[in-house]
Amino acid sequence: MQYESNRYHKLTVDEQIDCIIDQATDVDILGRSWAGLETFM
Repeated sequence: MQYESNRYHKLTVDEQIDCIIDQATDVDILGRSWAGLETFM
């Protein structure tokens, strides 16, 4: 999902949630994570 690249643009709550989900499920980010990373929920 692409967002308006205006540094004064404030994301809505829904946009913030979408960004977090996009980052949490991005295979490029997941593939570069530290091998010893242990996330806890």
